[in-house]
Amino acid sequence: MGLPRHALYGAAKAGVINITKTLANEWGRYHINVNAVSPTVVLTPLAVKCWGGERGQEFLKSVPAAFLEEIL
Repeated sequence: MGLPRHALYGAAKAGVINITKTLANEWGRYHINVNAVSPTVVLTPLAVKCWGGERGQEFLKSVPAAFLEEIL
């Protein structure tokens, strides 16, 4: 999803997703699997600092994952 002030992050993530699909398409004929891991916010100390408080609560409302209540 697109977030305000995250244009570069979104572009980079979209690039990783696209190159993964492209390489999988190209290399599949050689029986080579291509995978990517593309997590969202990971609760590192920096992420907690950036996403804590009211901003974090607003962000969590937009994430459709039931397990979020368990980690907070």
